[in-house]
Amino acid sequence: MKIILRAITALVLISSTLGFPCRRHVLRNLLLTVGIPPAAVAFEKDVTLVMERPGETLGLELINTRIGSRSVVAIQRIMKPNPSLLPGMILNDYESAAQVQERLRTGPYPVTLKFTNLAAGGDAISDLGTPLVTAQDALRLAQQTATDTITSAYEKTILQKTTKCSLQSRRGDVLEIKYEARFQSPQGPIYDSSERRGTGRPYQMVLGSGDILAGVDLGLYDMCPGEIRTLQIPPPLGYGPKGNKMFRVPPDTTLFWKVQLMTINGMGVGDNRNREEMEQRVSY
Repeated sequence: MKIILRAITALVLISSTLGFPCRRHVLRNLLLTVGIPPAAVAFEKDVTLVMERPGETLGLELINTRIGSRSVVAIQRIMKPNPSLLPGMILNDYESAAQVQERLRTGPYPVTLKFTNLAAGGDAISDLGTPLVTAQDALRLAQQTATDTITSAYEKTILQKTTKCSLQSRRGDVLEIKYEARFQSPQGPIYDSSERRGTGRPYQMVLGSGDILAGVDLGLYDMCPGEIRTLQIPPPLGYGPKGNKMFRVPPDTTLFWKVQLMTINGMGVGDNRNREEMEQRVSY
């Protein structure tokens, strides 16, 4: 039954990609990492490689790309296994792959290369142990809402955990959340909240569908009902260079959200059924 349910879930994911090209990255990463145990894959925000001497092989295929007017170097493909690196991570302090090659050729050594994962950890893990929110997803989002500079890092903090959690959020789940959104600082002006919307009831959204800001969406994976998180969202994953006139949020502004997850697919705190038990209620 578990295998059948996962096969059905895979088919749903494949069909959902027809209208959302960025989700093809999810399926591609599932295929690329099949067979790698979850414990072998690290999802750090920043990863540093040190090349000690000439002749060492980097083992990466790097590409030139852009975020707004900023030229960046990103990992296209990993040719030498390195569990700390992911396709889509960007290389700091270099504007082209040619600059990296020249530095490795001429030295001086050691050469330190620092890579950043814009997904801020990519901690949303599928049943197969692969990331659902990848560095490639985050890079594409940053390119779509690009600013010339990334003025702050993406940060996620868990303020309150639940004592027992049998179900965690993942892409495609219907979530109900309570939230409070500020800008400029964690104590800055409140520009939006679930209490201000309509009846003041929790806001309902589909995770991974684009229902909400990209930076908020990224921070809601692997969350349990009742859990509370704070999110620091840089402009590329927020309102970008245009800001938001309706909420009076200036351009290139860092956002600060506090979010409490109330339900996942109608299941809230105290409902101890796991995902398989929940899906068995549905007649296929």
